[in-house]
Amino acid sequence: MITEKGWDTVYPARRVKAQRWPRRVTTMASFDDKADWDEDNERRSAAKWKQPSSPYDGSTPKKHGIRIIVHPEPLKAEYHALLETQKLLEEYQPDMVIHLGFAADRDYFAIEKGAERDGYHQIPDERRIFFTSAETRKVWGKGPAAPDYTLDIENILRKWKANLNSGAGRSKGKDKGATVDIRTSDDVGNYVCGIVYFVSLEWFWKKFGPLGERRVLFFHVPNMQRNEDYEKGRILRSL
Repeated sequence: MITEKGWDTVYPARRVKAQRWPRRVTTMASFDDKADWDEDNERRSAAKWKQPSSPYDGSTPKKHGIRIIVHPEPLKAEYHALLETQKLLEEYQPDMVIHLGFAADRDYFAIEKGAERDGYHQIPDERRIFFTSAETRKVWGKGPAAPDYTLDIENILRKWKANLNSGAGRSKGKDKGATVDIRTSDDVGNYVCGIVYFVSLEWFWKKFGPLGERRVLFFHVPNMQRNEDYEKGRILRSL
């Protein structure tokens, strides 16, 4: 989806001058296992979707100059542990971050449109621990409540759908010919997916300032239990 003309073509949400190819793209996977879900069922399905393969499989052409860094395992569904992803961002200094999360209550793929700073005191994490309002004020009190993303998500969606319509996103087997439901969403939630998305957005906000670029995306993967459903995972490859 990134062309040799630079970021300008794909990300015109706030028009910027075309730039060189990004050198570092970091991907992170996170759980979204709310307390009332079937944890055993959820973990089996989540493991199939979110276990990364290797730090870099060499699939990106060298001429593009892109280094893809994949987190070696799914992130813990724990608020305080997810704050530690800031250290990874500091270490690798990525040009773009892509998060993947599991949404067990959905039947569609979604590109999330931002995350909020507050609200994580309402639902306990996997360890049944809250991220309190006092902690929120201590960690992010002077930061934005909802830092804007700067990628043109609607344009990304259009290009993604165009790739799908070319055949990459059509199912096989019993569901042969069925299209995959992919849409944007403004409800990443106030659970672990929301907080890890906010951590990355806030990191870019601090690094580049209120008017700087925040190249962060969060993709929610739906709950899929049937073998036929796993074919739809090829939608991620159409990027």
